[in-house]
Amino acid sequence: MAAEGIVAQKKKAEEILRVSCSLILDSGVMIKPWPSHALRGCLADHWSDFETAAKKVGLTGAPIAFVVSDNFGFILPLKTSDSQGWYLAGVQLSGTLQSLQQLLDATNVVLDQMYTIEQQQIQLDASAMQIARTFEEQCWLRELTKHLGLCRSNNSPQQLAGEILQPLRSIANCKQIALVISDKRTSYKFDLNSEVFGDGNWQIEDAETLVEIHRSEIDWEPLLGNMRFTELPNGLISSYVIVPIGQVGSPFAYLVAMDRLPPPTSNGLGFMYDPEFGSFEVGLMEEAGALLSTQAHNIRLFAETQQLVLGTLRSMTRAIDARDSYTQGHSERVAKLAFELARQLSLPESTCQEIYLAGVLHDIGKIGVPDNVLLKAGPLTDEEFEVIKLHPVIGFRIIEQLAKLDFTLPGILHHHERWDGRGYPDKLAGTDIPLMARILAVADSFDAMTSSRPYRHHMPLAKARKIIAEGAGSQWDPDIVAAFLRWVDSRIPNVEEVEDVSPLYESADSMWESVSSAVLSLNL
Repeated sequence: MAAEGIVAQKKKAEEILRVSCSLILDSGVMIKPWPSHALRGCLADHWSDFETAAKKVGLTGAPIAFVVSDNFGFILPLKTSDSQGWYLAGVQLSGTLQSLQQLLDATNVVLDQMYTIEQQQIQLDASAMQIARTFEEQCWLRELTKHLGLCRSNNSPQQLAGEILQPLRSIANCKQIALVISDKRTSYKFDLNSEVFGDGNWQIEDAETLVEIHRSEIDWEPLLGNMRFTELPNGLISSYVIVPIGQVGSPFAYLVAMDRLPPPTSNGLGFMYDPEFGSFEVGLMEEAGALLSTQAHNIRLFAETQQLVLGTLRSMTRAIDARDSYTQGHSERVAKLAFELARQLSLPESTCQEIYLAGVLHDIGKIGVPDNVLLKAGPLTDEEFEVIKLHPVIGFRIIEQLAKLDFTLPGILHHHERWDGRGYPDKLAGTDIPLMARILAVADSFDAMTSSRPYRHHMPLAKARKIIAEGAGSQWDPDIVAAFLRWVDSRIPNVEEVEDVSPLYESADSMWESVSSAVLSLNL
C-alpha cells in the first residue's frame, strides 16, 4: 500500500483514539518498530508485550487491548495490499480495558472503510486512465486510418512515417521518437531513412547507439528501458523504449521512444502520471510499427505495379512503331491532342489522364494487321481497307485482358465511329459514341491529315483545320470540333502562314514522362 495511505490511517486512528501512536512493521521475518529509533517510553519498556500482541493480531486481524503495567496498551492493524504487516501501537492512560477494546473495534471499522474507499478510488482512477488512453489511442488510429485511406501513390513511406510517428509522441508521452533503419539495402528497398521526430537534444546517432547496445535483445522482442541510465553521444538518457519492426529475429527497422514526459495538464490526468514507460506505450509503438511496415510494403508493391504498367505500355507502343516507321510518334501526338481537347471541354483531370493513355494505345490493334496491308505505299483496295477496319476490334481484344487498362477500351474500339453513324466497327452515331472515342476521333483524324505518308505529303495546317471545321455534325462531334478550333487558334493564330504543326505539340515533357504522370495520377 502507498505510504500516504498508511499515514492517513495513522492520522485518523490518532484522531479517534486521542493518543499518539507508533508504527510497527511485521516484515514476515521479524517484528520491529518503524523507524528503528521509535522504540522509546512504554513501548521500549514493555516491547516483548507489544511484540506478542502484534503476533496475535497478525493471526486474527483484529485489534487487541491489553494491560501494560498500570496502563493499557493496544495493537491496531492497518489495511495494506502488500505482503508486510503494519500496526499501530500505543498506550491509553485512562478508562477501562473494555472501553478501549470497543473504541479499537470502532476505529478498525473506520479504517476498513477508509481502505475500501481508497481502493475503490485507485480502481476508479485506473479505469479513468484506461478510458482516457483508449480514447486517445482510438482517435490516433481513426485519424491514421483516415490518412491511410486517402493515401495516394505519391505519398512516400518517409512521409507516412511522419504522419504515424508525430502524433504518437503525445499519446505515448515521450519527448522524441526515432525511426532507425537497420541497413542501407532496407533504406533503398522501402525508400525509408532514419529520422528523429519531435523537438529535443537527441539526434539520430543517439537512437542508433541505443539500438546497437541492445541489438541482441531487441531483435526478438520490445525493450523497456526504465531507469537504465545509458551514456549516448549527446548526453545521459534514463528512460526509453525500443520496438522492432518487421520479421521476428531479423527486423528491418526499430522505433525508439526517448525520454518519458508527464501528460499534458489539459487532459486532467496528471494525478495518475506514471513516470515509467509500460506495456501501453509498447503496444502503441508495436501498432505503429506494424502499420508502417505494412504500408511501406504496399507502397513498394504499388510502385512495382506502376512500373509493370509502364513497361507494358512501352512494349505495346514500341511494337506499333516497329511495324510502321512512317507512323512513328502518331500515338504520342494523338494522345497529347486528345488530352488538350479534354481539358478544353473542362473534363476532370482524371478523365483527361485516362483519355491520354487511351490515345497512346488507340492503334494497338494494328499489331494484328498484315504487313502487306499496313505498310502498303499506296492507296488501299476495298478488301485491304476492310482488313484495316479490324484493328479497333483487335486492339480491344488485346487490352481487355489487362484489367488496369480497361478504361481505355471505349476509345480503342470506337475511335473510328462517325457522328452521322457511318463509321466502324459498330456504326454508332451521336452521343451513343463514348465521349473518349469522340475526342480521339478528332485528334486521330487531324494527326493523320498533318502527317506525311510514303504516297503523299502532309496536309497544310489551314487545310486540315478547315476540313475538321466542315466535318462538325457529320463526321465529328460539333462540341469537340469547337474545342479543337479554340485550341488550335490559341496556339497558332495565323494558321494560313504555318506549314509545320509541331508547335502545337511543344511540351517540356517527353512522351514517357507524360505517360508516367498519367499512370501515377490514376493510381494504376
